[in-house]
Amino acid sequence: MKGLKTERLHKMFVDTGSTFSILPRKMAEELGVQTAAWRERVVLADGSIREFDVGWGYLEVLGRGTVAKILLSDVDEPVLGTETLETLGFRVDPVTGKVEPSRAWAARAPTRV
Repeated sequence: MKGLKTERLHKMFVDTGSTFSILPRKMAEELGVQTAAWRERVVLADGSIREFDVGWGYLEVLGRGTVAKILLSDVDEPVLGTETLETLGFRVDPVTGKVEPSRAWAARAPTRV
């Protein structure tokens, strides 16, 4: 995973039951995740509803990168959710549990304005 301010490698828990990626607040701050002006209301697996601060940051997984919506929380470890996983063109193999490409990936070329 790469951050906007600093480039760092981190292990993330891949959670196919989580829609959104989630970072611990302190890690998000250290990586330069840009905080949005709103909070996201999310229904958790147990049916409870929680609100999370929302941020945007650059995430890179196995050489594929994108700017992703990230929920900020007091979690112990970062979570890679399915929204980011699918945006990057990955899936989790149900037999091996490993992350693998689900489709070809076209690297984004810089655009001139």
